[in-house]
Amino acid sequence: MKRGFTILEIAFSIGILSVVMMGTLASVHFGMKSQQHGRNLAEAGSYASRLLEIMIEENRAFATVSMPVSGSGFQDGAAVRQDLNAFPFAGSSYGLPTSSRFKRNISVIACRGSSESGTQYGWKDDLRQVTVSVYWWENKAERSVSLRCYSKLSR
Repeated sequence: MKRGFTILEIAFSIGILSVVMMGTLASVHFGMKSQQHGRNLAEAGSYASRLLEIMIEENRAFATVSMPVSGSGFQDGAAVRQDLNAFPFAGSSYGLPTSSRFKRNISVIACRGSSESGTQYGWKDDLRQVTVSVYWWENKAERSVSLRCYSKLSR
């Protein structure tokens, strides 16, 4: 009698090996996509942090006595996506890239609400909420990271 494997045993072995290989390849693919997303998230977070630091260091939320207006670079509409180094952050001293797949949106709002009148809320006139959002496209969907802080008028 000759010893060997039957066709049925070989087919089962190939089937089991295929399932194991497909699982391994799927986990490698998922790992690579997760790594890319993590890289994008870290880079966007870094840009948002830098823009927020500039806003706070230079007290940009209080660049004028009144609230920043649309087009000033400190007050973007909700759907506006600008380049990271768009006005007023175009200087090379800010260290923002000149061309990037990341876009930004900056919003400054007053902390004193319209229903809050009187001297007990006067301290809120010196406080503004600054939100910096950085956007990018990944897997055919817009992704974003937002950072928010409060800026106080220095007197």
